[in-house]
Amino acid sequence: DVSLEILDARDKVVRKYEGDQLSTQFGLNRMVWDMHYPDVVQVPGKPPAGIVVEAKPGTYKARLTANGEQQVHSFRLSMNPNETWTQSDADARFDLWWRIRTITQKANEEIIAAMKLAEVAGEDSELAKRAQEFSGKLVPVGATLSAIANEPSKLLSKLQTVHWVLFHSEGRPTQSSYAVVDQLEKEIDAEIAAWKEFSTAATR
Repeated sequence: DVSLEILDARDKVVRKYEGDQLSTQFGLNRMVWDMHYPDVVQVPGKPPAGIVVEAKPGTYKARLTANGEQQVHSFRLSMNPNETWTQSDADARFDLWWRIRTITQKANEEIIAAMKLAEVAGEDSELAKRAQEFSGKLVPVGATLSAIANEPSKLLSKLQTVHWVLFHSEGRPTQSSYAVVDQLEKEIDAEIAAWKEFSTAATR
């Protein structure tokens, strides 16, 4: 039984590899961490959100567990010395990126819970109809990329755009990025609150 965990400076698990992800062969084995946190929970029937936050520069640990015994080694992710941005800039980028991940994770969990309620109520019920409307405001209705491409951009899709801006840039985020996330978070929270108010009343 073998597992490999990547821990951050606070000893919180960033990523865990186990089972078929790791080799159990005797001798020298190599494992490469891509420096990303795992994606958010996926809404069934929809493409993955793809919110893979990149770890910020700093100290991390690799914890290997094999047959109940552990070995821990520290390592450091360092900035390119030729870059002009600072650790503070990298921290700000990570914080906004993690905020996007948190908003998306929360929204997807609410969509999944709504789908489960709709399934219990029956596809012809008012609750199922409203659950579909709620989901359709946050994520695309279509299940394929071609179908999604023909839909208006949804709230989480807009938030995902800021994710890709952070993914393809370095240093401190722009003020416009913060403004977009602030506005989208308000709109997403409002949709979740409206759905919860309806579903709570409908299931009493």
